[in-house]
Amino acid sequence: MNHVKDQMKALEERVALDKINTRYRITCSDTLTKNQAASLVADAILFEPEAVQLVARSTGNNLKMEKDWELMSEFDKDEIIRKKIIREL
Repeated sequence: MNHVKDQMKALEERVALDKINTRYRITCSDTLTKNQAASLVADAILFEPEAVQLVARSTGNNLKMEKDWELMSEFDKDEIIRKKIIREL
């Protein structure tokens, strides 16, 4: 239950920080249910190493081009921390 609360909080914070067109997708399987996929994306946003490796993010600049999709990275983690600090100031 606590993990789900952490996931929801992380998703809410990330949605507030993301640009309007930012999208996430699972790179490992199309057989996941919507709930499983959402949980995996939330875990990636929480920077759980196993999940980060399976989730790609697009800034929405050109969703039709594969090169727009990038795996979540340390850059994403640093960006979230920096924006959170700025928001709290």
